[in-house]
Amino acid sequence: MSCSLVEAAIACGINRSTVLRAIKASKISASKDEQGEWRIEPAELHRVYPPVQANEARPERAHQETLIAELRNALSDMRRDRDEWREQAQRFALLAPKAEPVQPKPEPARAADHAFAALGDGCGRRGALRAPACCSPYRPCPRVLNSSSRNSRRRRDASRLR
Repeated sequence: MSCSLVEAAIACGINRSTVLRAIKASKISASKDEQGEWRIEPAELHRVYPPVQANEARPERAHQETLIAELRNALSDMRRDRDEWREQAQRFALLAPKAEPVQPKPEPARAADHAFAALGDGCGRRGALRAPACCSPYRPCPRVLNSSSRNSRRRRDASRLR
């Protein structure tokens, strides 16, 4: 009774391409059947490649099963640890006194926070996501400056022009 390439490879514990390479190199004699598949006689196959015992056929399978068992044990240990930590956290949460949430007090706006613009950031007013339209990164904010400082600045600038 002849066997296929896959059956031959399993019986010898080798890869299918190895069996096909041996056929092409004329190390093993084989023939093609009506469907075009290679058929190999077991005696001819085992003349070149010795048969593998049943427990040696898939050594990686045994290794994989051992590894899976170890991983399952590790997972169960982690789940048990997680449950213990969860219980401990719940116990501490029950023991902790319940404090009322403290509302942060808003800080009053100071003129120093809004007076001069930092380069590229507008006026840098606290809490502002963007600089207000009045601010320039190159001069003081006009909202903060009072009229006397504006006048003094104008006088100073006028004296420089003379």
